[in-house]
Amino acid sequence: MIPRLLAEGRPIALKRAAILALPHLELVWLDSDEIQDFIELWMSAAEALDDAEDVCQAVVDVLLQMAFFQSVRAHITARAWSWLNKRPALPPRCRGRLLCSIGSNVLPAIRARNDIELLTSYLITMWSEWDCAGEWVFEGMCRTLVEVFRGGGDEVGEYRKDLLGRLNLVLGELGKGLGYLKVRHPDMQPDEFEVIRERYRGLKRILVQGTMPNGARGWIDEINGPPGHSYAMNAR
Repeated sequence: MIPRLLAEGRPIALKRAAILALPHLELVWLDSDEIQDFIELWMSAAEALDDAEDVCQAVVDVLLQMAFFQSVRAHITARAWSWLNKRPALPPRCRGRLLCSIGSNVLPAIRARNDIELLTSYLITMWSEWDCAGEWVFEGMCRTLVEVFRGGGDEVGEYRKDLLGRLNLVLGELGKGLGYLKVRHPDMQPDEFEVIRERYRGLKRILVQGTMPNGARGWIDEINGPPGHSYAMNAR
């Protein structure tokens, strides 16, 4: 059904409706035999629309959902990945961000593309006051900040500045308090809020200092909170 709505020659209004609906549909029907054709069709339809925030949000949400599944991720084209560089602000409840926050193999796959702009955009897109990465993904982010964004000259410095700006924005929103955030995310709980805030403070310290503390494993465990909690808020 969705591929027919995205086909060439369909009215723009139908394509837009299909693009906006995609984040809310299960992607299991995209088997390996049709995923490549679908991605090309999806990209052509998305590019025919304007760069409105809701369109960018929907495309990036679906892109992150695809990235979570290894069998699908292998078919994502550079053309599709480039939408991450638009860096839309994703909504409080976002399935793509949720999946990638618990999928520890997504960040290494993006690092393997050796595209620092894409990696920066991925981190900026994932960092949100509404939730934060699960334990193993958080550890991967910590190590990425040290291994990729420490030193490296002016180019790396510009991307580091972008990352710091995003962390300051997220921490600024968290600094408004739990009551402020609960207006849009009433399910947020005090213990979750505290762990989320500490994780983002930890990421900022690493980015600014360029190193992880001695005994990094224990430090990460302390920030992560009780074992087994991902604190991916929109999992509910």
